[in-house]
Amino acid sequence: MPRLLSALALLACVSLPPLARAGGIAVMGLHPGMTPAEVLAALRPQAPTVARRLGACPKGHAGQPTGNCLRALSARVPDGRILVSFAGRPARAWRIRLLTDDTADPRRLRAAALANFGPPAYPGALLWCATRAGHGCGPAGPRLRLRSGPGGVSILSLSDPSLRRPGT
Repeated sequence: MPRLLSALALLACVSLPPLARAGGIAVMGLHPGMTPAEVLAALRPQAPTVARRLGACPKGHAGQPTGNCLRALSARVPDGRILVSFAGRPARAWRIRLLTDDTADPRRLRAAALANFGPPAYPGALLWCATRAGHGCGPAGPRLRLRSGPGGVSILSLSDPSLRRPGT
């Protein structure tokens, strides 16, 4: 039960609606657009060990990769794992994913998300969007999704696809 309360507290840390308010939504203090240094500073109090994943940098003027760039940071947090994906040069966070442990009750997490964010843009998918387009979120702006993963794990994903430019 203490772990579930901690998971609900994490959802409470995910800033309140409206989602469309620029920079107004975060997962554990992390939001799209943060630099790696900002992400590390926010994670350190909660996760003393942070793993880095490197990958090829975006192609330079000659069409060749220009070395290794930071692709992701991941860390174990009290209720699961957090993974922050980066894109671009300079690197900026474009997606933050919290994967809760299987001890958290998905129904309570859903109730907490609804209480914190209000009605989702797409209730069946538990998807909140800054902008809507047709049957999904618009191409720009943050979006938040809560879904069930394998083995009872819940996945809370906050992303802004406009920060993930082609070739990055």
